Amino acid sequence: MVATMSALFLLIHSSYLYTFFRFIQPKVLLSVFVASRIAELADRDQRGKMDTPTKAINIASVVLGIIVGLGTGWYVPLALVVLLPESEPLR
Repeated sequence: MVATMSALFLLIHSSYLYTFFRFIQPKVLLSVFVASRIAELADRDQRGKMDTPTKAINIASVVLGIIVGLGTGWYVPLALVVLLPESEPLR
């Protein structure tokens, strides 16, 4: 098992790993942000301390975050399908 894992990590170049995390991190941070806004709106005590414009901004942030997340989740795979046949194979 250890030899298999070592061989796997030898095949993964650090530049590929860096690129993967560079493109995934914004999506993860967006999910964390949306979840924090939902948590604030769900908590009765915090929601009671908010004024109406703050509640509206939080709701708009949640809706916009969900739209952006769904949009990128739809667009990125379509863009990869177009770009992958044009790329050169890995050696």
